[in-house]
Amino acid sequence: MQFTRTHIALAASALFALPLVAGAQQQQGKSAAKLDDPTIVAIFDVANTWDIQTGTLAEKKGSTKEVRDFGHMIARDHNMVR
Repeated sequence: MQFTRTHIALAASALFALPLVAGAQQQQGKSAAKLDDPTIVAIFDVANTWDIQTGTLAEKKGSTKEVRDFGHMIARDHNMVR
């Protein structure tokens, strides 16, 4: 399977949204905490750092060339975002 930038963007969006959805579900019946810009940037930076680290790990330890190439692409693209 070949991953396109659309696949990657959708996966990243889903991973980013999961903690927010889980937090919102826990806050039912309570007033939800507001996310300010610095908090949103911090969440994004943590997710981006995780993608860089796991991409680098896949690049170094992947069992196939396809996995290593995909890991390289993920690490490279997320480093460019940073």
